[in-house]
Amino acid sequence: MRTLAAPGALSLVAGVWACAAAEGLTQYQDCPDGCGGSDSSTEHPEVTGNGDASEPGGDASETDTGVAPGGDASADAMEVGGADSVVGDVATDGPACTGTFAVNDGSGIFVTPGGTDGSGCGTSRGAPCKTIGAGIASAMQAAGRTTVYVAAGTYVEEISLGAGLTVQGGWDVSGTTWSYDCSVVTVQAPTSSNTTVLVGAINGAATLSTITVASMAASSVQPGQSLYGIVARGSSTQLTLDSVVVNVATAGDGQTGAAGGAGAAAVASCATGNGQTATAGAAGAGASAGTFSATGFAPSSGATGSSGPAGGNGTAAPSPTPVSYSTCTGMFMCNSGSSSCAGAPGKNGCGGGGGSGGGGGSGGGSSVALFVDAAQVTVTGGSLTAGDGGNGGAGGPGGTGATGSAGTTGAAASCQPQSCGGGGFGGGGCSNQGTKVTGPGSTGGTGGTGGTGGQGGGGAGGDSYAVVIVAGGQVALTSASLVAGSPGMSTGNGTTGTAGMEGTF
Repeated sequence: MRTLAAPGALSLVAGVWACAAAEGLTQYQDCPDGCGGSDSSTEHPEVTGNGDASEPGGDASETDTGVAPGGDASADAMEVGGADSVVGDVATDGPACTGTFAVNDGSGIFVTPGGTDGSGCGTSRGAPCKTIGAGIASAMQAAGRTTVYVAAGTYVEEISLGAGLTVQGGWDVSGTTWSYDCSVVTVQAPTSSNTTVLVGAINGAATLSTITVASMAASSVQPGQSLYGIVARGSSTQLTLDSVVVNVATAGDGQTGAAGGAGAAAVASCATGNGQTATAGAAGAGASAGTFSATGFAPSSGATGSSGPAGGNGTAAPSPTPVSYSTCTGMFMCNSGSSSCAGAPGKNGCGGGGGSGGGGGSGGGSSVALFVDAAQVTVTGGSLTAGDGGNGGAGGPGGTGATGSAGTTGAAASCQPQSCGGGGFGGGGCSNQGTKVTGPGSTGGTGGTGGTGGQGGGGAGGDSYAVVIVAGGQVALTSASLVAGSPGMSTGNGTTGTAGMEGTF
């Protein structure tokens, strides 16, 4: 059963709303001084109040201090209705810059884009790892190393967190000097992975901090593929997301179903029929909604259309039309008479086979920023933004029916007219006339054309959720922005997907 969070379920700082209500503000005005800033604009309510030093992604036109680099000039990245939270849009701003940190050489592992991966890399500032995955591996192998410090840059990799580890971005590096200034660190899934950050059943706690998590590039998404920013699994897993920005692209669209095959050719011999062209087969049923389970989202495909029936066999050949001719009897007493000459009836044609039904369109994938399978996840600050659900594919066209065969014409008969001869005893005998009479055969009816196969059913559209929870997982949100994209549509008669900030299954 799907449970959608009501609009009020977005976990915003309660004081912003309370202050706005107390001061009688309307049209979503920003709070005045003493309530999160001094702006007088009419923007939508923000997560932590416009103008605050701690708000994520502040306006470039404001005088905020300590905001993340790359804030939108048009609207706060994290505010409801802001430019970076438009339905289906993928924001690019980095996480909020809060807190003061210093590296601990004795407990840290260092990662920079210019580093070198290898066994034991990152244990000193002078020999950092190149990838976050290598840094995590070093931290898991080296005793006492609990924090992976990540310098600014983009890391194209899927990472897996281990128990007891903190992966922290936001570091600016100059030589061997590491300064925490919320420099943007982006980890983006490679084209081979539909998940960017995976936290398995680690039987412990892990933290991801001050990092932007991006799915693979939209141009690399495969048909019907679902995308996940962060996946946390296992009832023993505790994951903390601190000032983490997740941006997931639109999921893959479903594919058009295969076209049905052409009908079989008419057989050589068959019973008689009405010779009519058959009606088309029935269209396949549209797909029902896709489903979420512990393994993720399962798209739903449409049903195959039914085959068209065979055309009617041809009608029976009519009786041949007789042709009269003269006859006579007797050897001495010749008596004149007449008879009929008729050919044989032909065979009826047979109906063509019906085309097979078109294949069902496949379902669209889902876009999910945070997928929680039985785990406990705490989200503080940052944003979780899902892209649009993928559209379901159209059903394939049905195959064409085969043309019926033509009836055959029966063999003609050849008859010799006779007449009584003159003279002789008793009036003479019979004699043949010179020209024979031909009695034509008749033609059987043509078989009917087989029916076209039914079109396949349309695939269902995929879903879009900022957060999906299955198997009793729990998510606690504080000052976090949740943004869902649009549900996927069906290019046919399938079910439209669903969208929401949170979905529990």
